[in-house]
Amino acid sequence: MTIFAVLALAACFCASSVAAAPVASGGVIHACMLVKGKKARRGFLRVVPSAKSCKKRKGEKPIEWSVVGPAGQAGSQGGGDAGPQGPAGPAGPAGADGPRGEAGAQGPTGSVAALEAEIAELTGELAALKATVGETCTGLEEVTGQTNALRTTLVGVNTALGLVKALIPALAIPSLPAALEPFECK
Repeated sequence: MTIFAVLALAACFCASSVAAAPVASGGVIHACMLVKGKKARRGFLRVVPSAKSCKKRKGEKPIEWSVVGPAGQAGSQGGGDAGPQGPAGPAGPAGADGPRGEAGAQGPTGSVAALEAEIAELTGELAALKATVGETCTGLEEVTGQTNALRTTLVGVNTALGLVKALIPALAIPSLPAALEPFECK
């Protein structure tokens, strides 16, 4: 019974679970980003099935991104490389001038004060974004440290399993991943 308990404990520490991210039709991933609340938690993301799942009253902002990349270069249909480009064709005859379009309406006159106000607003948004990036970076440093601390614990579990393996030679001991490099914000 003790060996099974040790094996179950090792399976809990060493097994990883994989969860599929909810991807909506069209290859769009929806998430909620925490924009209000405790400073240390701002910027955290949680993946959700739709933007409607975000809780605005708790300070979440819906965001989304596509998992579909840009189209690649077209190759030949035979599966091989595309052939060389053919020679340019002769120039066609010049077309006739089209009718002159109507003059557009006069746009509003801009002001220096309005431009300065917009610059000040954008500068404030940039400062807030910089603070969010800094907090996220600090969070990543903490996660890296915690992950390496967990790895150290798993090394101890593997050592204990090595002692059990001496009693049960058929026992397979899982290998541990390498430690993460320290994360540094730049």
